[in-house]
Amino acid sequence: MEWHVVSFDDEMVHGFPDEEGEYLFTDGEYVVIDDFCTDINDDGQYVCWLDDWDIDRVIAWMPLPEPYKK
Repeated sequence: MEWHVVSFDDEMVHGFPDEEGEYLFTDGEYVVIDDFCTDINDDGQYVCWLDDWDIDRVIAWMPLPEPYKK
């Protein structure tokens, strides 16, 4: 698996997952598992956030690995 790099500009975030769910996120120092959430706000703008971590810290994400199987 590879890290997917994210970026921010004045009006948009780029590179986050296409679907809501649990993912690995990193700020380059720490790695966390968090829920990625999306919605459309009252102004009709797409918004995204993480349940437990500040999304502005994120520099990359990756899907969770498959569970270990014997």
